[in-house]
Amino acid sequence: MISDLFCDVTLHVDGKKFRAHRSILAANSDYFLSLFRNSDDQTNFVLAGVPARGFAVLIEFCYTNSFTLEPSNVTEVYRAASNLNFSHITSACEKGKEVFMH
Repeated sequence: MISDLFCDVTLHVDGKKFRAHRSILAANSDYFLSLFRNSDDQTNFVLAGVPARGFAVLIEFCYTNSFTLEPSNVTEVYRAASNLNFSHITSACEKGKEVFMH
């Protein structure tokens, strides 16, 4: 999905590697803004407790400004968004859970 061109960070999430751009992630999440601000030289980060499937949706959002919630992924997206301070996606997941339960 993302070209490796100019990627400056590798995120290790649930056994998978995601290449990304610090500026894109930091613009979308205070968690990443704080993480990157305090670690200028570090290029590899392990995001413990974050499901890879949910994180993939967050990455999709960061780069496209859209994402897809489904009954099969809403819980994992919610966990990833909650852990990484994507409050707008957390809210969407809460609403999505309500819709999917009916």
